[in-house]
Amino acid sequence: MRKLTMSGFLSGYVKSLSENRTLNIHKLTGEVYNGNHRLREPLFLYCYYSGKSDILLKYLNDDDTSEYNYVSRLLKKNQISSLPSDFEKVINSYSRRVGMPENDNHIKSLMLDKIIKLQKEKHVTNYRIYKDLQINPGNFNSFIKNRNLNKLSLNKSREVYNYLQNL
Repeated sequence: MRKLTMSGFLSGYVKSLSENRTLNIHKLTGEVYNGNHRLREPLFLYCYYSGKSDILLKYLNDDDTSEYNYVSRLLKKNQISSLPSDFEKVINSYSRRVGMPENDNHIKSLMLDKIIKLQKEKHVTNYRIYKDLQINPGNFNSFIKNRNLNKLSLNKSREVYNYLQNL
């Protein structure tokens, strides 16, 4: 799986906030000036990271042009903590999104320990669990026996844990 880049994250984020689901800078700036204010900061950052600053600057009013230039200077100097808070929030969203798999694996690891403990306490076989919950037997056995955290999703791990708790 490819690593998520800031530009890739921002293009998806901008599209999701856009009423037209577009990356057309002209249409996006029109949306910002017609009331879609949540789109402003992600659009500025998207244009900066994707190299479309010159296109964006054609459509911005004077106040937004000066703020965009200010934000660009801070980003070039890597002074992210000095950015206005709305820009910093977008960058923090990216950081959380990139760190999500490690966090999910940590949660699954903790859950796996509890699943194994409950399984022993309640004398429940792997067979019963994967039959009752319709889980792929190979994936479940690899998850339990080899601690291969990639074999079950976080949701499926929760489902197994809840199943064992309710027995």
